[in-house]
Amino acid sequence: MTMRNTVVIETPFGRLGNRLQTAAYALAFSEEFNIKVKLPCLRGYDHLISETRTNKLGKIRRRIEYIIYKLIANSKHLKKALNCTVISSTKKSPVNLSSQKISRLILSSRISIIRGYYIYTHPSILIRHAEKIRRRLAPVVEQSEFTFISDKRIKENSLVVGVHIRHGDYRVYRGGKYFFPISMYENLAKSLTINSSESSFVFLVCSDEYIPDSAFSGMNWIRGPGTTLGDFYALSLCDLVMGPVSTFNRLSAFLGGIPRFEIQKPIDSLRFSDFKPVERI
Repeated sequence: MTMRNTVVIETPFGRLGNRLQTAAYALAFSEEFNIKVKLPCLRGYDHLISETRTNKLGKIRRRIEYIIYKLIANSKHLKKALNCTVISSTKKSPVNLSSQKISRLILSSRISIIRGYYIYTHPSILIRHAEKIRRRLAPVVEQSEFTFISDKRIKENSLVVGVHIRHGDYRVYRGGKYFFPISMYENLAKSLTINSSESSFVFLVCSDEYIPDSAFSGMNWIRGPGTTLGDFYALSLCDLVMGPVSTFNRLSAFLGGIPRFEIQKPIDSLRFSDFKPVERI
């Protein structure tokens, strides 16, 4: 097992969007400084991501690697012998990989094990390596999911707008600040059709809760695939994406290279000019 100049993002917890965000920053850093990166943070989803997908033998090898890294991280003697650095990241104390202090520490260590998913790099590094990150984190999806959006666009010659509705935990998260009723999303979709010169729209609606058939009345809309990764990928294939403050839709738009509108408060109107490229995640 080659361990020289290897960064290991150890802690596998958090939602898919949080994990992919962590992986994206780690990959940006690895591309910038030409070092290896291991992503245990994607455990549980690793068979669904291009960067971490492998065969049975590869899975066994990876599992053994992760066990070894954990043993090293928890042994004072092994850390010293192998020149291993362990860095903890928390919400209160996030880790900027590209800071002079941290980057020097990592580059001078054979192994750097980073615990937690509160890691970042300078936005310019993320943008510089965006295309490679998109390829490396591309979801591995079923062919039916791959054609889900493209078929709709081709058949109807329509502009596809992704609508991410997050209810579930957002009812209570931060006092319900980012919980918006379906009616608001309906009004935004309707205003976009009114304020645009485009003649044909399809709204792809992805939600963590069931959306009734009666929703988005009078508009051409379809539900997303309905799986976490399927919805994530489908949103990334749209022409535009709108949704509440959420890593899920932000990272989906980033990986798809498409403009996004972030809903931060109740509003009732939307224009094309409100959608902006995602330059940081």
